[in-house]
Amino acid sequence: MTEFYIQLTPTVKKIIIGCLFVLLAYLSLVPRALQIATGDFIFGFDQGRDYLAARSIVVDHKQRLIGSELGGGFAGLGGIYQGPLYYYLLTIPFIMFGGHPYGGIVLMFGLSLASIVFAVFFGYKLFGLRGAFLYSLLLAVSPTFIQQTKYIWNTHPSTIFILLTFYAVYMFSIKPGLRLLFISAFLSGIIYNFQTAVAIPMCLGLLVWLAIRKESRWQYYFTAIVAYILAFSPLLLFWIKHKTFTLSQLWTGIVSGGKLKSGSTSWYSFQLDHMNTFVYGFLDTFPRPHILFSLVFGIILFILVIIFLRKEDNSALKSFYTYLLLLIPTSFFVFSFLHNSIYVYYLMQLNIVYILMFVYLLVRLGGIKYVILKYIFYGAFAVYILSGSYFGTREFVRNLSAQPSMESFVYKVKAVDRVYSLAQGKPFGLFVFTPPVYIYEYDYILEWHGRQKYGYIPSLQKKEEPYYMLIQPDSTKPWSYNGWIETVVKPGSDVTYEKLESGLLIGRIN
Repeated sequence: MTEFYIQLTPTVKKIIIGCLFVLLAYLSLVPRALQIATGDFIFGFDQGRDYLAARSIVVDHKQRLIGSELGGGFAGLGGIYQGPLYYYLLTIPFIMFGGHPYGGIVLMFGLSLASIVFAVFFGYKLFGLRGAFLYSLLLAVSPTFIQQTKYIWNTHPSTIFILLTFYAVYMFSIKPGLRLLFISAFLSGIIYNFQTAVAIPMCLGLLVWLAIRKESRWQYYFTAIVAYILAFSPLLLFWIKHKTFTLSQLWTGIVSGGKLKSGSTSWYSFQLDHMNTFVYGFLDTFPRPHILFSLVFGIILFILVIIFLRKEDNSALKSFYTYLLLLIPTSFFVFSFLHNSIYVYYLMQLNIVYILMFVYLLVRLGGIKYVILKYIFYGAFAVYILSGSYFGTREFVRNLSAQPSMESFVYKVKAVDRVYSLAQGKPFGLFVFTPPVYIYEYDYILEWHGRQKYGYIPSLQKKEEPYYMLIQPDSTKPWSYNGWIETVVKPGSDVTYEKLESGLLIGRIN
């Protein structure tokens, strides 16, 4: 940071650094603190399913070899599962908070902050003090990573493991060795425990990078493959044990997955759809003051990074950034086989790649001969930081008093309490309607909250007198539960409805 500190006294330097740390702390905490502060958060069927799994490990002592199905069962790839590590990670807050899902939010919050702290360390290793602040500040204001504290989800812990993988690859670039390569490959593979769609491109990307390195040897590939097998061993053991999966099944799932999407299923159409997702993935990396600004910025960023890398004298840095850039086409290649839409969270590793590219460009523009470019891109950096500060503060203040949605954990618990109060301590049946059809969240709330507070749980989806309906209307199709009601209510029955403040409906069948 020499050019910034010319003619500055040590005291002034310390004040500036202190202010930057205060800014970093503010940007790290405020946009992420809403759910921690209010104690309310989204609790849908994903969260309910995962907490039921954590409960089965802790309470029922059932061990797991697999996690949830890829894409929650909607990706068109039957038999492909995330790893079980996320479930075991979730057992920590489950035990610490007595099963209260708020513990999961604390976990997500802690992992997000840990990622920013590690970014300070990693940025310092890459480019010194300037790199530490640039990297961590951009990660702190990135909308993609801010969202990871809003709700409990298996994909969110991927971030810290992606950062650790990148750091291991960088250290291997500095001093190649089988130990560091094994760590890099193992960490790439271990990400499948949280998001398989991120792990596969990262594993392939590492092999592609090894292939273009002049000093690569057969031992490198052997080490990487062994690390991958070890990382994916729980899933491999599951397949062997249950004989539920073959390569032909995977290929069928990939090729026929497009049938899940309406409209054209041509290969070309899907590639355009994937390309759009990649573009939006880049736009979501940084605060978006204006979409045109972000698009132009992105195009120039890619061009300049490639130009500077061609002239890069630091061989380790050049090799590491080559690996990062390779992850972009490798990821697109992997998903080009998928005849289905992809989600932006499949590209989480690329969000970090884009941030590291921006950091590299800002550092390399520090020379006097790049004065105009330096002012332009440091100006863009300032715009992103100011936008992140503004949007983060506004969202925190606005949502402190905002009405929670029907996906709110607190409101769902209140709805369950209301049904119990109507039953007046007597056994009852309960039918639940939710737009995703699955009702895992209510299964968990009833098992954890209902049994603990009331000493019993109702018979779910059974017509045991008396029985009630708990309806969560679909915001896009508010009439969709009408047909469901006809299958639940006996002909001639009288039904009275009560609408709660959350918008949830309770139907009492007389």
